[in-house]
Amino acid sequence: MKTILLVTTFLFAAACGGAQDKDNKPVGNTTTDQPATTEPAPSSGATECMSEILLECGAGFTDGCVGDKTQFHVCVADGETAGPTCDKEIMKVCATGQVDACTTTPQYSMSHLCVVQK
Repeated sequence: MKTILLVTTFLFAAACGGAQDKDNKPVGNTTTDQPATTEPAPSSGATECMSEILLECGAGFTDGCVGDKTQFHVCVADGETAGPTCDKEIMKVCATGQVDACTTTPQYSMSHLCVVQK
């Protein structure tokens, strides 16, 4: 009886593990299915306004998320007002070191607005 139980256990273990495909490669959940190291996905570095942080900007600038001027944390000159929506094909002329938010990737604002270039 012990022999039958031992043989049955051996056959059961052999049948459950060691599955291979037609090329004799292991199939199923194995560690060889994934590369040894994975690289992080490229990022724009932009942080969306839903992240509860406050971007520290230089004198005369504030975080565009304050007052809902932008969709991402980016510095905007104090007193800067939004122009037409980005679907209007114009480009706002900005001071040196600033760029129209509609031309950035990702798009920092839904309206033409000068933001500090990152």
